[in-house]
This record gives sequence, C-alpha cells and structure tokens, in this order.
Amino acid sequence: MTIIKSTPLHYRLHIADEAGKTIREIIKDYDPVKITDEDKEKDIKGRFGDRGISLGVKLKFPEYYPAFWHLSTDDEGRICVQTFERTEKGSYHYDFFDSEGKHIAKVPPGARPQTWKNGSYEFDLFNREGYYLYRVKIPVLPEIIQNSFLFEVNEDQETGEVRVRRFKIKNWDQIKEGI
Repeated sequence: MTIIKSTPLHYRLHIADEAGKTIREIIKDYDPVKITDEDKEKDIKGRFGDRGISLGVKLKFPEYYPAFWHLSTDDEGRICVQTFERTEKGSYHYDFFDSEGKHIAKVPPGARPQTWKNGSYEFDLFNREGYYLYRVKIPVLPEIIQNSFLFEVNEDQETGEVRVRRFKIKNWDQIKEGI
C-alpha cells in the first residue's frame, strides 16, 4: 500500500509506506494559474445559485489556484495528477508519474482523459502501447484503482467524516494485462 501526502500549494507529493514514513518525494515546478473574475463568478453561482451571495457572507479568493486539485493512483504505483492548468476549451491538464516518481507524461492540450457528462465521469482507456481502446462511464471520480477494485474517497467538509466506496471491476484480468 502506498500513501500519498500532498502539498498542492507547492506541487509536492510525499510518497509514504504503510507506516507513514516518507520513502520518496516528488517536487515539480509549475506556473501558478491565476483565479479569474469569471472563475470567481462560476464559484459563486455554484455555491449560491442565481440568487448570488447571501447577505452577510464575505468570500475571499486567493490570487492563484493550488498547483493541482486531484490525485489518483493505480496498483503499479503510477500517479495521475490533475492540475488547474487549462486549454482554451477549458480542459484540464494531467501529469503522470511512474512508480519511481519520474514525470512520464503531460496530457497534451486538447486531450481529455476524463469528462463529466450526464451524471457520470467518462474516461478514455488506452492499452500499454498507447492505442485507444474505448470510453467508459462511471458515476465516481476514482482515487485509487487496485487489485480489481476502484475506490472513491469523499470527505464531508462540515463534519470531517471520510467515506470510502469500493467498486469491483469485472473485467480486471483483461484490463490488467492489456486488451
């Protein structure tokens, strides 16, 4: 089992063993992404809807987004990091690291390995040689994919309660070996 502790303000990933001891650190340079007025308006609309900010509520936005906002791993120790860097069409960039922490790929602008559509995440799957296989739809954004299971982790912001959901991947043997 691998534990990843992160410092998204500085693009730092601390890879720890089961005892919590750091065994590797990934530090990546990045260009901070400014939070625009349009981003702020979308956030306010997402929180308060068309009614706008409630009376007495004051929002303070930082100048820049953190370096990244989502991590996921697979059972071979590879790490996928979704950053706030976007293309002109709004697609987010992804950085991929191998099990040793080496940066192996940045998904090129315009590519979208995942999208949110009609209540599900859609992922493009590729084989080990990089050839497109098919698109899958799942109702969760996976944190970990390991040993034929996909895990989703959610934290209640008010209570701090963490909920982990596990989903069985039925064709794991095909996916693991490459289709």
